[in-house]
Amino acid sequence: MLKTNLNCPICNSSTHLDAKYDTWEVLRCNMCSHAFSANISKKPDEIYDANYFAKNWFLFPNLKLFRTIESTICKEYGLGARIHDLGCGNGNLLDYLNKKGYRNLYGSDIVSYLLPGLEKQINFQQIDALNIKDKNKYDVAISIANIEHLSDINSYMENITKILVPGGIAIIYTINENALIYSIAKIMRKFGFAFAARQLFDPHHVNHFNKRSLTQLAKKHEYQVISLKTINYPLKSTDVFLNSLLLRTLVLTGIFFINLVSSFFKSEISQLLVIRTKD
Repeated sequence: MLKTNLNCPICNSSTHLDAKYDTWEVLRCNMCSHAFSANISKKPDEIYDANYFAKNWFLFPNLKLFRTIESTICKEYGLGARIHDLGCGNGNLLDYLNKKGYRNLYGSDIVSYLLPGLEKQINFQQIDALNIKDKNKYDVAISIANIEHLSDINSYMENITKILVPGGIAIIYTINENALIYSIAKIMRKFGFAFAARQLFDPHHVNHFNKRSLTQLAKKHEYQVISLKTINYPLKSTDVFLNSLLLRTLVLTGIFFINLVSSFFKSEISQLLVIRTKD
């Protein structure tokens, strides 16, 4: 049975139907404007498989993002930081940090597709982030492009709090629905060109955070916001799921110019939030 009366996972306010796709819907909060997907008929194994990790996002990691994260960790804790990367994917970030000299590295994910040899350099457990029962405490918890995949984001935030030391920091990187490219995709959808919105709101992303809803979620769980910035990812890391080479080229060219404009107006496609637990 379709659920049409779901409340917002951020503020628990009522929602309305924002868009309907063939196998899922996008609902939007009437109060904080947070968007999330519902009534998804795709099964998880249809969304996440070995091909999922063959995307450009994994093949060409965002090194600018990695440098920003590493700089934040180094400033706060130095090379001795105990770090847990939740939903670490193939371990690109942990591999980067290992090469920078960090040794207390931990990762977890619901699947195991680590880079060859990385399992010898880090501590990894294959487990759902919502089921982690970790007795260890960490200085830093990292969530890169992970929280948007989860329906129970409040339990996720509670788990992050549990694994952090008092005063520890969480670094959360996710999509930014305030971004210029989202606005353009929504306008195109209204005129019958839904391929861009379909990819941006694909059901592997359950929660579609804007800057307000992400910071509101952090404050709801009593975190102090240290910083929030928006970031574009490299063009070569961008996946465009169109069969036509000409169309892919045109779309990537468009994204290139959108990235330039969005950087000027600080409306990039993703956001990086750094928050601190209570001491």
